[in-house]
Amino acid sequence: MRLPHLLAVALALGVAPGAATDAPRPPPVGLLGHGLAATLLAPATPEPRGIVIALYDPLGPTPRAGIYEQQLVAAGFAVLVILGSDGEEDALERAIQALTSGAHGPTTPVGVLAFGAGAAPALRPVPGIAARALLYPGCAELPPAPDAAPLLLMHGSEDAANPLAACSAAARAFAAGPREVRHIVYRGAGYAWDRTNPGYERTAFLLPRPDRQGYVTARPWPELGSLSASEVAGFFSTAISRPPASASPDR
Repeated sequence: MRLPHLLAVALALGVAPGAATDAPRPPPVGLLGHGLAATLLAPATPEPRGIVIALYDPLGPTPRAGIYEQQLVAAGFAVLVILGSDGEEDALERAIQALTSGAHGPTTPVGVLAFGAGAAPALRPVPGIAARALLYPGCAELPPAPDAAPLLLMHGSEDAANPLAACSAAARAFAAGPREVRHIVYRGAGYAWDRTNPGYERTAFLLPRPDRQGYVTARPWPELGSLSASEVAGFFSTAISRPPASASPDR
């Protein structure tokens, strides 16, 4: 995977490196010729440690996006947030094509972060994916993993759309292949614990199920959202890039 001059273009268009969680979202960067609209955030480093493509459910990024973007950018990753595509199912393919088109930059590993219904497109057999993180993905409907890329599966124990038995079975199936799998279950958390509405941070609401068969109750848990964002950044830091030379080794 090669990263072209897209980061420089994004910065020239006003996409701020390391945008704060409560800052206005930067303007979309249209990746012309690929039927894709996206926002690109770049770290304040000469070269990113990797680039993470974020695939959200039909509701889009919403306020939850900021906590993940902030943690990933702080860890040295560029983040490409998919806002829209001519074809929902092939959004990942279009993003990879956009990033590699006419590229002459350094080799840069690419990871995929998927929320809810975004997990199915994230598991499509697209060459060049170095790692995947799937959050509350609708475990019972997940397709097989297409390659040996490390995989993080994360959900809550009280999530009606992601029953523990189904997610445990999915984790075992993923781990049966040639890949490292991390399965994290947050005790007491429901679906989309990281999705909050400004002014209603503790209010439960209904969201479309990842299998699109009705709705599921979501109860925001802001503190857990911050923790899960840190887990995601840590996963990609170990899965698709080497730590900075000054970093201490894991104990």
